Order: sequence, then structure tokens, then C-alpha cells
Amino acid sequence: MEQLARDGEYVPRVAGLTDPFFAACTRMMQIYNMLQNEEPADTLLDALAQLPPSDLRVAAIEYMARKKGPDFSYELPLLAQERAFLDHHFESEKALKSGPVEEQATSVASAV
Repeated sequence: MEQLARDGEYVPRVAGLTDPFFAACTRMMQIYNMLQNEEPADTLLDALAQLPPSDLRVAAIEYMARKKGPDFSYELPLLAQERAFLDHHFESEKALKSGPVEEQATSVASAV
């Protein structure tokens, strides 16, 4: 299964795999390889939509947003808790980037 995903063949369900956690982990591996194989954003969003709402899906969305940049859209049917977490996370990330630590690093770098 892992080799198939690395080669760009994404099997939606693994025969005989009935445990929901391991099925989600398999899908996460496929999503990671979709990123590595530079699949279109629509393909990634479709794969994410197949993950049940969970911390794994939230982690995948956050990871993709870091890799794809701020233009990446995570327009998925999210639970209120998932949406709230992601909104909070991205706002916190913006605040950190514009906060005093970055200002200090910029002033130190310009002084050197």
C-alpha cells in the first residue's frame, strides 16, 4: 500500500482493513504522498473529505496549509470544534509572525 501511494496510485480502501484508526492512518499516508507527488489541490481536498472528522484530519489540513501556503483552501465540511481550532491556530500563527520575537530577529539580522 505504501509503495502504491508513493507511485501515485491511491486506493480508497484497503481490503481487509476494518479498524477505523488504521484506515485513517492509511489515508493520511496517501494524502502525504499526494502532496509529495504534487497532486492538484482538488485531489487533496477530496482525499481529506474522505477522512472522518478527527484530530488526524485537522492535523492534515494544518500541514497542507503550511505546505501549500495561505492560498490553500480548507473548505471542507468541518465540525464546529475543528473549524474553531483551525481558526484559532492560524490566527495565533499570524500573531507570532508579526510579534516582538520576529521584530527582534529582523532588527538583529539587519544589524549584522
